[in-house]
Amino acid sequence: MRVNELSKELGKTNKEVLEILQKNQFDVKSHASSISDDQAAIVRRTLGPSGGHMDITITPKKLSGPITPPPSKSQAHRLIITKKV
Repeated sequence: MRVNELSKELGKTNKEVLEILQKNQFDVKSHASSISDDQAAIVRRTLGPSGGHMDITITPKKLSGPITPPPSKSQAHRLIITKKV
C-alpha cells in the first residue's frame, strides 16, 4: 500500500499521514512511498476508530421569552454612594 492510498481511505491529507509515520520513526519520504500493513495499522490506530473525525450533532435550543440585551457598561458599573449625616 502507498501513503496516498491510505490517505485517501482515511480522508486525510498525504502530509498528515506522512507526519504520523515519521513520528513513529518510519522512513517514508513522499506520498508515493510504500508502507507495510503494520505501518498502515499504526496510522489507523493513531487516528482512532473514526479516522480522526468526530460526528457532532447540534440541536437548536428554543428560548423561552424575549431576548433582552445585557446592561450597558454605564449601568453595570454604576455605584451610588450616600453619606449619612
